[in-house]
Amino acid sequence: AAGQSAVAAAPRASPPEAIGQPGAQTQPRAAELELELLRDRAAYAALDRVRVRSLAEAAGRHWQEIFAAFDFLAVERFSAGGLTHWISTWRHGPTGLEFVLLPGGTFTQGSTEKQGDLDHDERAHAVTLAPFLIARTECSQRAWSKLAEAAKLALAPACAQGEQLPIENVSALDVLTWCRQAGLSLPTEAQWEYACRAGTTSAFTCGDKPRQLEGFANLADRSSDYDWKEAWDDSFAGTAPVGSLAANAFGLFDVHGNVWEWCRDDYLSYDSAVEEGSGARDGESGLRAARGGAFDGKAKHVRSAFRFGLGPQYSFCYLGFRPALDLPW
Repeated sequence: AAGQSAVAAAPRASPPEAIGQPGAQTQPRAAELELELLRDRAAYAALDRVRVRSLAEAAGRHWQEIFAAFDFLAVERFSAGGLTHWISTWRHGPTGLEFVLLPGGTFTQGSTEKQGDLDHDERAHAVTLAPFLIARTECSQRAWSKLAEAAKLALAPACAQGEQLPIENVSALDVLTWCRQAGLSLPTEAQWEYACRAGTTSAFTCGDKPRQLEGFANLADRSSDYDWKEAWDDSFAGTAPVGSLAANAFGLFDVHGNVWEWCRDDYLSYDSAVEEGSGARDGESGLRAARGGAFDGKAKHVRSAFRFGLGPQYSFCYLGFRPALDLPW
């Protein structure tokens, strides 16, 4: 995979086509018990490469219909923010995007006072999620173009053109159309923040200090003309090719900066009801949530907890997305 993350690819114990195919020798009950390890990130984090591969095999068998669209790639080790996980990586056939299978668990969504820059809509609260699949990178223009014509969408709407640049200038409505064509979805706000944090409770996936974003985030930097620019140079004046910077402890790139990422649910108060498993907020606000910040933003706006809401019909040169897929528990 692209990027400069701390990754150690694991050797494959068997051909990738063996995962997700019939003929498993594991008894159904044993497989169900093994899959329970995917429900708790803290317990999952203690697993080694061999156990994580075994879980990937069990998941592929259990959800054969879903994983039929994916090819197993490897089990890789990712480290950031003081945390480390062995994670199974997969390639989605119709789009060519790489995905990770993330464990579920209970986490604190939102900000605490100790993180600083707490906004009124970031009340800290516990959310429990089921395991799910999410793309390692923001959707690239290459992936978008594979399905745009079939979905009757603009083939090249991005302001900055490049196959490996993230697709941007796309509305939430068009993104959802593309996702349906791909057999995918968008992450909920809770899933997005959980994936971004990768077990951390700090302001950013890499720590609490803005300077720690150097090497992780493409945002307004020393070479830009913005008054809020940071002190370092991230080498990108606009959008960066997906996966250019370091990954977090779940193997995800660009969770801070580059382009804002549309989410599935509306921008709602954290007092609203949450759907079990996916963390989706129940209700409508007329605004769609977006997360992660963009290349022209400042550190405060790329925090793991920072929320942005805007009309789903809007498209801008800093708005993209990262597809995901729920697993039915």
